[in-house]
Amino acid sequence: MLALNLIDPNIKKEILKEKIISLIKDVLFLLLFITLINGLFLEISNHYLIKNFEEIKKQKEAIQIQNQPFNQDVSIINQKLKNINIIQNEYTKWSSFLVALNKNIPAGIVLSQFSFDKKNNFLELNGTAATRDDFLIFKKQLEESNLVKNLKSPLTNLLYQNNVKFNLNGEINLETTKP
Repeated sequence: MLALNLIDPNIKKEILKEKIISLIKDVLFLLLFITLINGLFLEISNHYLIKNFEEIKKQKEAIQIQNQPFNQDVSIINQKLKNINIIQNEYTKWSSFLVALNKNIPAGIVLSQFSFDKKNNFLELNGTAATRDDFLIFKKQLEESNLVKNLKSPLTNLLYQNNVKFNLNGEINLETTKP
């Protein structure tokens, strides 16, 4: 079969232009339609998300109101635990120190006054020794015991041979008082 083309070339160009314009219109219309559908989908999604956000916000506020007494209780318990921790950190086990000190007091020594100050790390012992030798043994045992550091004894402690009234002071070795 033979194809005859009787249309003028100028008209052919016009028809081709119209087809191209029609095709561009269709493509633009399709893009506009797709954009419209996407915009509609995004608007519906935005509305749905805002609605859910508001619901979640209300639930959060309700839970916070509902849990407020528990939060207050937890805060009170936490404060009490902090206070307990402070007390435990400042605790000094004096009983072991006193037992160790008592073991270092030889026969012939009578303590009449015992005072200590943890804050200033100070210890003072006053008493009577039957003899000067008893006092010197007591002093030496205290120095070697590691209970007291920088033990000081005035010279008046050595004036008498018998019935020696003494005064000793020094720093408490706090390592020996830890639990």
